[in-house]
Amino acid sequence: MYKFALLLFVIFSFPSFAGSKCQYEWNALKKVQSQLRHQSTQRLRDKEHKKNREYQDCRKGKTKTKTYKRAGKKTNLESLFYGKKQKQWLKYYRTPQSCKKPSTERKLKECIRQRDKKAYHFERVWNSKQR
Repeated sequence: MYKFALLLFVIFSFPSFAGSKCQYEWNALKKVQSQLRHQSTQRLRDKEHKKNREYQDCRKGKTKTKTYKRAGKKTNLESLFYGKKQKQWLKYYRTPQSCKKPSTERKLKECIRQRDKKAYHFERVWNSKQR
């Protein structure tokens, strides 16, 4: 009996976790769909397909990796932190103006190096406050 109750709990609890984890993607999809109700353009339809794909990927647990092509090479950018820590990181770190659109690959590497140094410092401060 207990095994059956535990099984039911596990089956019905996982979708609720996935829903809260992907709330941002869900809201973005609903926003585009509401825009489509008022004005139907090819751009909005394409945007809806993209947001739907992002939401479905989130539900399936695929990683959030953005790939940017620059100078024939690909650079993968992933979120450094998650949850409350991510919110605090976004308050702590502001991208310098020169790093928003780096003109060369060398400048991009330097910006990433600076960001990583700041992230290391933030991590140390965060861990000291959590104790």
